Amino acid sequence: MRRVVLFLVALVVFMLAVPVAAGVITYLERGDDGVFRPVVVRNGKKTVIDQAAISGPALNREGSRIAFTLDDPSLGSYALAVIDSSGGNVEIVGDGSWGELDPSWSPDGQRLVMSWYPTVVMHQTAVGVLNLETGEVHSVPGTEGGSRPDWSPSGEWILFEREGAVWATRRDGSDERMIATNGRDPTWGPAPNQITFIQGSDLVRTSLMGEPGIVVRSFEGSLESPTCRPEGCSVLTYSGVGWDGRDNARAWFLPTHGKAGIRAHLGRSAGLDAAGKPGLLDYFVDDNGIVHEDAINRIALEGISVGCDPPENIRFCPGDAVTRGEMAAFLVRALDLTRSDDAGFEDSAESVFKRDIGAIAAAGVTYGCNPPQNDLYCPRKELTRGEMAAFLVRALELPPGEPDHFVDDDQSVFAADIDALASAGITVGCNPPENTLFCPDRSIARGEMATFLVRGVLER
Repeated sequence: MRRVVLFLVALVVFMLAVPVAAGVITYLERGDDGVFRPVVVRNGKKTVIDQAAISGPALNREGSRIAFTLDDPSLGSYALAVIDSSGGNVEIVGDGSWGELDPSWSPDGQRLVMSWYPTVVMHQTAVGVLNLETGEVHSVPGTEGGSRPDWSPSGEWILFEREGAVWATRRDGSDERMIATNGRDPTWGPAPNQITFIQGSDLVRTSLMGEPGIVVRSFEGSLESPTCRPEGCSVLTYSGVGWDGRDNARAWFLPTHGKAGIRAHLGRSAGLDAAGKPGLLDYFVDDNGIVHEDAINRIALEGISVGCDPPENIRFCPGDAVTRGEMAAFLVRALDLTRSDDAGFEDSAESVFKRDIGAIAAAGVTYGCNPPQNDLYCPRKELTRGEMAAFLVRALELPPGEPDHFVDDDQSVFAADIDALASAGITVGCNPPENTLFCPDRSIARGEMATFLVRGVLER
């Protein structure tokens, strides 16, 4: 039986001479017909490549080319192909005779390292190197039984998996060494001398010297396709069993500095690779095509929102009103405020957002909801657009703005805040295309809130 390898060997992107492209992410997505195809997302734009795939995809260093294994019976036992990340110029670079799987690019982009069957009788894999210019393939000596290789950023070393252990060897087969007795899917990074791999449900890190591994993060479900670069690592998690049974795939990003979070919900997907700064993917299933979609994806990418339907969190509920409690949580995440147990309000102690409310109260973002006493916060009350203006003006310390941007806020207690927000370019109004109104007394929807936060916090 032919061995179907589902895991992606990640491309590690380091600070090398040739710059990487920003926002390029690729993975395999299962269509309604049951076929997995490569997908590339470049700076938020998604392109599905109409080629059936069984392994990969792997980006080259510049993020301009993708290598993957075709699932085409006419080519024999899986052949390697290379395609532009724009989706054009498909080139079959292997003949399929040797079951070519798990591609990873050399730093110079001239060769691919892969797992393959060097003999006609497919009983044992080895690590092979394919020269893209000449088409010649050779096995790396001593790598019999190896699979899922990854080329080091220096080009000198190759990582691979064998019999449930992580190994490294120089590209000529010399100086072979065991890195970890229990591990799979090894990849280089995020630092040049670090090695990251999967151990059970943990993402573990060590070095070429093989020190005891340090658990970077533990996950629920199955893991595959770790890929690292200086700013952090990505990994795919999924539920279900087997190639056809997988579901609920999620792409995680673990920054070198900062909090880890889900980059995207990918459904029935496999494999993952990224080059450059993480790009935007479609995090939620209920915001497609709306005017606030990009902003929603942006705050999800930054970890400001995780969704509205825990624990699945595949929906954002863009049309739902934002409560004052939810707004406190959004601002704490967006501004990285320190949570506090002491909010000073009589009605916040039982709220799930009590520590977020404490944080924005301590920062002077809110004074309460019942002036002049202001001993209540009203965490369950829907937030109005006028209140949102006041929150953002205080949080961002905006200067006074030019008056009379809108015709409906003159009698609002928040008129000055609305003017400051408009002068800063954070709001343009509530009645496009005229935008002569601000609608200060209307509840603010979660989609609108996302756009406010992007303009006010992430783009300032």
